[in-house]
Amino acid sequence: MLDFIDVAHVRLGQTCPVQNPLPGNDNVAISFTPDLFHLTYFIDRKSGQHEQDWCEAFLSWPAVYGLAEPAPGVGFLLLDLKGPRQWVIEAGLTLETPGKGAAELWLRQPAREMVPLALALADTYTGEVLALRVIQVPGSMATEARALLGRQRRFLPGKLARMAQQIICDRFNSRELHSLCATTYVDIACESSK
Repeated sequence: MLDFIDVAHVRLGQTCPVQNPLPGNDNVAISFTPDLFHLTYFIDRKSGQHEQDWCEAFLSWPAVYGLAEPAPGVGFLLLDLKGPRQWVIEAGLTLETPGKGAAELWLRQPAREMVPLALALADTYTGEVLALRVIQVPGSMATEARALLGRQRRFLPGKLARMAQQIICDRFNSRELHSLCATTYVDIACESSK
């Protein structure tokens, strides 16, 4: 298992180092980086449900993002890509993600003014990285995420956090979860590669 995802090793056209939790399905995986998170969205290009412009959308659409905590310690990173259609992605935040030791170390990282949030779009069958995007987020968001996961450690130890997240996901859709963000941020001009 990976401790930290080194985003410098995530390359276009190569296999993503993040393990796909549900191969063959659209899904999301979140991993810790020394600074914040690495979010990988695995997309099913074979289903015909997604048009070829999803890579462009992932790279260039303005993004509104934030953290939602619908119950103490039940956290989600939400990314809302705003374009001709809306694409909202939610990723549950838990200390039980691969690289748990990294998560514990990550909780103790000092605050910084800006930190990178790394995003990857990958094929759900092959793991091939289709698009990469880095958003510079305020350090206050990283501080908020650390506090949220600190509450999770106190209130929802072990697998309870995942169970609580599933209950929330059964009750709210991605857009409703996004509306629960205490603070949202906007990325209009992004660093990206294609």
